[in-house]
Order: sequence, then structure tokens, then C-alpha cells
Amino acid sequence: MKIDPILNKSILQSYQNVSKVNPKTEVPVVRDAVTVSDEAQSFARVLAEAKDALEVRTQEEKARIDEITLAVRQGTYKVDSMKVAEKILESISKK
Repeated sequence: MKIDPILNKSILQSYQNVSKVNPKTEVPVVRDAVTVSDEAQSFARVLAEAKDALEVRTQEEKARIDEITLAVRQGTYKVDSMKVAEKILESISKK
């Protein structure tokens, strides 16, 4: 396929003319803003305090958790299926 070089020049000139007529204008940058209500901030503080209160553990609990975590990571933690079954039956019977 052969393209006429004169046609190419006219297309280029048309494009350049349009670019001159319609210069690009800069669009102002608008930033989004978020406003958190006082109630939401208060709720977040109460929720954080409640979470902190739940995470308070005694030294014995922390030691036991660390012991179990280590055993699970090493692959040596064994689950006593009888104890699990007893706890399931207890929770069912309480309902």
C-alpha cells in the first residue's frame, strides 16, 4: 500500500492547527477530604480501650501461650481429642 506524502502533510498541518486553536488548559487539582465526627472519634477511643482491656494477660497466661505457640511451630503440639470432645459436649449441653 502506498501512501501519498502530500496527504500526510495535510493531516499533520490540520492536527497542528487544532492544537493551536484549542490549547490545553490546566485542570485545578481538587483533593478529597474526610471529616470524622466527634461520635466516631469517641467510639474509636472506647473500642481501642476495650481491645486493650481484653488483651491484658497474666504472666502465666503469656507463658502458656508462648509454650503452645512454640510447640505448634515445632510440630510437637498434640491435641487431646477426649478433652476436645468433652468441651464440645459441655457447650452443647449448656444451650
